[in-house]
Amino acid sequence: VEQGGLIPTAISTIPTFPYNYCQIFTNSFGVDDSLKATLQYTGKELPRQQEANLFRHKAQMEGAAIYGNRASGTGTEGLPLYKTGGLLSIITTHTDSFTTGKLDFATFSAFLRDHALATGTQKKFCFANRSAMSALMNVAAGNIRITQGEIKEYGLNFAQWVSPWGTINFLQTDSIRESKEKFIFIEPQYWKMRVLQSTHLKVAIQETNRMADAASYITEAGYQYAPEQTGAVLSGS
Repeated sequence: VEQGGLIPTAISTIPTFPYNYCQIFTNSFGVDDSLKATLQYTGKELPRQQEANLFRHKAQMEGAAIYGNRASGTGTEGLPLYKTGGLLSIITTHTDSFTTGKLDFATFSAFLRDHALATGTQKKFCFANRSAMSALMNVAAGNIRITQGEIKEYGLNFAQWVSPWGTINFLQTDSIRESKEKFIFIEPQYWKMRVLQSTHLKVAIQETNRMADAASYITEAGYQYAPEQTGAVLSGS
């Protein structure tokens, strides 16, 4: 400000709060009375179906945690319908892409410096699909010293790289279901699941006169990652 000059224009800010919806996840299954009475090589059919569908239920929730898109509206029965957003829709500030199959050390280093490690702490956890980890191994050759499988956190074994800008713990996961490379960087303490209804089995939801046992696994939950600026996504395109 100049001596004797005017007072600068006042600036005020309004805080904004990230939000997401809770989604009702359901997986229904049934076993008719004939199948229940049949001797199966794998044992009783109803317990097998329960186990298999619980796995599918958890896989559905895991997929939403990554790929979900926040939405609200009306379902086919005219009732409220909510969908939860996942990491790829929540993290928007620090994202970048490269030509698939052509990730190099300079590109990866610049992304770490300018995006993945630019905000938050200097320690990130990176979840990557198979093609991304293969690309990382090619980048690492002669450039990066990665400690394989010796870092144990959150009950998992991570590969670790201590870079000039911070530490990255890498984990390959099949939950990222894409053919092209995908790296998702997060700080796990900010990634939370908010539960309205914990996972439970609701039995006999079909007509009572049907000659079958029917049930559904139900969970109502949503995901939160905030502040989203502490996350980053690097994708092959």
